[in-house]
Amino acid sequence: MPAPWWKPLETLAAEDLRALVLASAQESETLEFKGTMYHPTDGGTRELLKDVASMANQRGGRLMIGVAEDATGTARSADGVDCPEAVERILGTCYANIEPRVAGLDGRHVDVDEGRTVVVVHIPESLAGPHIVTFQQVNLFWRRYGRQNQRMSVREIEAAFYRRFQAGEALHRFIDERKSEVYVALGGGRGLLLTCTPVHLRDEAVDIHDQQIRLFMQSPPQPPGRQDGSVGCGDVLPSLHGLSARRQGRPDHLDVWRNGHIEFLATRPWGEGRDAIPSVLMARFIYSFALLALQVYEHAGIESPSVVTCSLLNARGLHLAVVRDPFDDMAQRPWQDDTLEADPVYAETVASLHEVPQRVMDRLYNAFGLDRCDLFDENGHLVTP
Repeated sequence: MPAPWWKPLETLAAEDLRALVLASAQESETLEFKGTMYHPTDGGTRELLKDVASMANQRGGRLMIGVAEDATGTARSADGVDCPEAVERILGTCYANIEPRVAGLDGRHVDVDEGRTVVVVHIPESLAGPHIVTFQQVNLFWRRYGRQNQRMSVREIEAAFYRRFQAGEALHRFIDERKSEVYVALGGGRGLLLTCTPVHLRDEAVDIHDQQIRLFMQSPPQPPGRQDGSVGCGDVLPSLHGLSARRQGRPDHLDVWRNGHIEFLATRPWGEGRDAIPSVLMARFIYSFALLALQVYEHAGIESPSVVTCSLLNARGLHLAVVRDPFDDMAQRPWQDDTLEADPVYAETVASLHEVPQRVMDRLYNAFGLDRCDLFDENGHLVTP
């Protein structure tokens, strides 16, 4: 479980910053302390942009402005700064002077005393790097090495571009291999397969001995309304790749891999022998799955962007029942191909996973010739019966 100062920005509080000081947390590749605010000069602006771009070009991280450190980089106090509009200024400066923009860059004021806040800037591990600082037409690439920021050499820049494309290829190859293995395991049967995979796959991203992860899997988020549509599959046990919950005698499963990949398969999600896919039930499965992924990633401290896929396997002849009653057979045109694979949905931040269900459902509706799913309100919340 990550340290409390790595909690999602919206839940970060003064006691989490006090814990950082009590724990004698140290600056690192992903953590930078600043006792005072960046000076509103060209020099201060260059320092800010260098700090943000360096982390974005490495593994992401956080800037803690208002946390003072000693000569060894150890946090000594969290007295904050008196800069009420700092987040807006910092984000605006970064948007204007770092290319491409760092998707998911965010910040928050955490009140620590009367009129004083610690400004926390969250820099996600970037999907679009390497990023270049373009301030005053001086174009430089920076990267984080330990506690230091260093200019990237030509070879390092070339390698960063290569890693970016290589990571994308490796990610999609991994997902395609998983789909193929599940397809073979179905043996011609129909199935709904949902996957969520960090863009930056790493060994041991999830601690399979963490009991909270198992509790998340045993009791995944329940969609509002009816009691069906949860992605829970029963007891959770260790497996070759991480943790797995499986239905006895069926290939249905919910898996969380050590590398952060999450996978759900349901072989009879809408009933035996039925060709109509209830849109309500589909939305509820996707809702439960996306919120489970959000829970796991936040708890495990996975900051990487992620990609979510939805596939209907052996789908020929299936049609979408676009109704409020999950078992009403009013339906659209049947699907003509063997597999229906909705276009992947990219979540640039972990927090944005809550937006995924509507985006996935819109893609499914589009596949059947419909404009968009009407099961979500204007804020993207599921409003099914």
